[in-house]
Amino acid sequence: MPTASGAGTSGTRRADTMRRTATAMRASMPCSRHDCTVPTPMNAELHARLQPETHHFVPGPRIADAQRERMAALLFATSYLEYCSFGNRLRLPLVALQRRQNIDPYIAHSYGLFDAAGRFSGFYTAATIAEFGKVDAVSYYRDEMRAMDAAYDAFIALHARADDLFVSSLALEERDRGRGLLNVLLAHIEALARSKGSPRIVLTVWENSAAMGIYLHKGFRSRAVFDYAAELFFDRLHFMELLPPGGSQ
Repeated sequence: MPTASGAGTSGTRRADTMRRTATAMRASMPCSRHDCTVPTPMNAELHARLQPETHHFVPGPRIADAQRERMAALLFATSYLEYCSFGNRLRLPLVALQRRQNIDPYIAHSYGLFDAAGRFSGFYTAATIAEFGKVDAVSYYRDEMRAMDAAYDAFIALHARADDLFVSSLALEERDRGRGLLNVLLAHIEALARSKGSPRIVLTVWENSAAMGIYLHKGFRSRAVFDYAAELFFDRLHFMELLPPGGSQ
């Protein structure tokens, strides 16, 4: 597996970390992560400056079961998960598979967005590459997906760095889209990146999706393209970066 530039570890350890990290990121690729507390400086900044009066964030471990089901269902709006989930090794319904594979293992790195009435509006999952590398994750997709998974692992390992803040999932309920809530999510993510000392915010997005233009408008840049699945999906996956103030390439 190619190593990530500036990943901060070496040899087998780095390769293993990047392999497990890439598993966490598959919620945004064709086959697509106890209590936790956010560092105090970030909490103060978020509650004082970022959250509108009508919405608030709930850390992943405090998100109720019904909302976690919605998180899993929303993943299908952001990638080609139906194709990858069909015929999974656990023979689970597709949403149940995504809950088990891409939501529950990464819930400590997730934040839910709720309105003043407590209604779920959306969520995101984000952590540094190094943090994702510490999560034990298993892919339950059918065997024929292994080659695509391996190619994606290599792609991420080549372009990601240990201190990058990687947004593996981000989605809003359809009724809440177009209301400026993406700005609320991105502001929360930028604060998280600052609290972790991450010089870049990175994510992957499909070229033909509406999200591609939105992220470009928000200041993200495409740094690399994953075209392994182009003949299958007639689409390409972009590795995007955003440099917050003071960040570096």
